Amino acid sequence: MSKFEIKGSDGSLPPELIPGTGGLSFLDDILAEEIYLKHVKVVGYYYLSEEEQEYYRAAGDPETTVKLKRDPDNAYDHYAIQVLDMNDHHIGWVPRTENHIFARLLDAGKKLVARASDDGNALDGDLMISIFLAD
Repeated sequence: MSKFEIKGSDGSLPPELIPGTGGLSFLDDILAEEIYLKHVKVVGYYYLSEEEQEYYRAAGDPETTVKLKRDPDNAYDHYAIQVLDMNDHHIGWVPRTENHIFARLLDAGKKLVARASDDGNALDGDLMISIFLAD
């Protein structure tokens, strides 16, 4: 039986396995399991500029990954969470009625992943996303 070694020839860990070098987050992404949390409609379409609405519609293809970003300084909602496309264009918000738990998870440093689902029509302003906890 062979033994698996992760140390380099000099006995040290490879840089990608040393905390603080960014490599561990890469490994976390590979080894992470996603736990389904909720399916929500992205809101705020009609408050977006025409350019932002174009990004919104482009993000509507099924399985397109979007980012969730806390917006604690939002004047209207202390638990606000922005939805961004992968190029960091703002395309809407997680609904106020759905965002409390997600906001607390993000504030606690948990990683949430969101993807567009196939039951919405972003061309009509109905972008539906599924939110997962990456653990």
